[in-house]
Amino acid sequence: MYGNSNKFNLGWEWQERAAILFFILVFGFILAAVAGSPVLGLYPFGPERTITATVNRLYVDVSGSKESADSHYMVGTDVGVFEVDNSWWLHIWDADKKYAMLKEGNTYELTIKGNERTSMFFQSYPGITKVVKKE
Repeated sequence: MYGNSNKFNLGWEWQERAAILFFILVFGFILAAVAGSPVLGLYPFGPERTITATVNRLYVDVSGSKESADSHYMVGTDVGVFEVDNSWWLHIWDADKKYAMLKEGNTYELTIKGNERTSMFFQSYPGITKVVKKE
């Protein structure tokens, strides 16, 4: 009767509890990463709108190491920074053609999708889905 006063032990030691807590936290972080884009409205999710913008700068943003470098076609305009990227979700496969259409100093009607979110750990810019040159 007095041998084990801990009714809630269930036979688990602290290492087992720590391992279970670790897996729950890892699963939670993975779930947050997967659900983060739709919840925050990041490209390819989020609102779609059409803007008129003059291109100031075209550049390729390369991040990561030599073994796992990741590059993004970036467009700096008078109204913000945007990314030109392919999207499985939106069935867009011609990012390179859209990027090649853009010239610095020209004005375009851009259809963009998504919201801009930047932080110390990641950055996400609205994606350009359609480009029409303004005369």
